[in-house]
Amino acid sequence: MVKTKNKVLLILFAPVLLSGVFFYGYILFQKNSFSFYNSTIKFEENEKLLRAVQFKNEELFEGEVNYSKEKTKDRKKLKSFFNRKKDYQEVFAQCPEKESSQKENRRTIAGIAPHHFLAKKSLACFYNNISRSSIENVILIGPDHFHNTFPEKISFYTTKKVWETPFGDLLPNEKIISEITKLPFIRENDDIFLTEHSIYTEIPFIKKVFPQAKIVPLVVKNGSDYQSFMKEGERLKNLIKDSGETILLVSSDFTHHSTNKEAIIKDAQSIKILKTKNFNKINKITCDCRSCLAVLFGYLNKTNSNNTISDNYQFQLFANKNSTNFGGADKNVTSYVMGEYLQND
Repeated sequence: MVKTKNKVLLILFAPVLLSGVFFYGYILFQKNSFSFYNSTIKFEENEKLLRAVQFKNEELFEGEVNYSKEKTKDRKKLKSFFNRKKDYQEVFAQCPEKESSQKENRRTIAGIAPHHFLAKKSLACFYNNISRSSIENVILIGPDHFHNTFPEKISFYTTKKVWETPFGDLLPNEKIISEITKLPFIRENDDIFLTEHSIYTEIPFIKKVFPQAKIVPLVVKNGSDYQSFMKEGERLKNLIKDSGETILLVSSDFTHHSTNKEAIIKDAQSIKILKTKNFNKINKITCDCRSCLAVLFGYLNKTNSNNTISDNYQFQLFANKNSTNFGGADKNVTSYVMGEYLQND
């Protein structure tokens, strides 16, 4: 009889005990880490731990940390996590200065840049190389690192939020954004830009070298229907072709989680495809946003019958480096390919 009562009590109170255990574990977890809700980070006690988790290959503890618990809709401006002016002044000062005539005569239509702040010196010199004051619009495309939910048929998210940078505010081109969101595959979503480092890492560099330009940021969903992404790139180009001098920038890192030797081999193959512009081989490119490159190929020009982009544009490699060049470990390499597409005379 006693055993029966004990079993009954155990059955009755087991759910309560289990709930208590789970609740206690949850409290401990919340106390020592962070959580995401609707793409808005709720920062807890250890901000450096957060940075280590989110950006484990970057120089995590330099610069100001600009975290906020506000939801994006309550914020008038967005900003990069890397927003200390001194950091940018130091790296730009190390870049070779070009004559203004060289800058203004450069016909860069599009470019590819990494989004690891670890490579900030190379980033600064790349941007310095493509800079010109005549640029009116920058279309910035980056991958969705956090696997956000995209509604059916939606491939891109954008935002009309102003970006606060060390060099002044970077304004969105609201006219272009209003036009492109009429396309069936682009929608506004402010929240996603709060944490997407493929976008915010580039923002201060863009404001520094294109001081008069306005931004059109686009986060691309993860997917392998590269033909559709290419067609969407063509439609995007046709829609904004009369909007003034524009440059499209793809924010993408290349080889991940490999050795230095492996990264060099994979990058060589990727660079060859970028030079030949062979769309049929896009799945051989090792990077974190092939869909971004498919959009780029479509943006550059309509393809020929053999799916090779026409020769109106030539790829010029600026630099190919990886995290070992900046003190990273050899066993967990992230590589960076920086280059531009120049319009042929």
